[in-house]
Amino acid sequence: MFSINASPFLFQILVIIIWSGSSMSGAKLTV
Repeated sequence: MFSINASPFLFQILVIIIWSGSSMSGAKLTV
């Protein structure tokens, strides 16, 4: 695993991917 603190950009992408997947499932998340 990578350090989130050292990879804020990767963490941001990960949040977008999770948010997109949740949106497809019908769940709305506030980021």
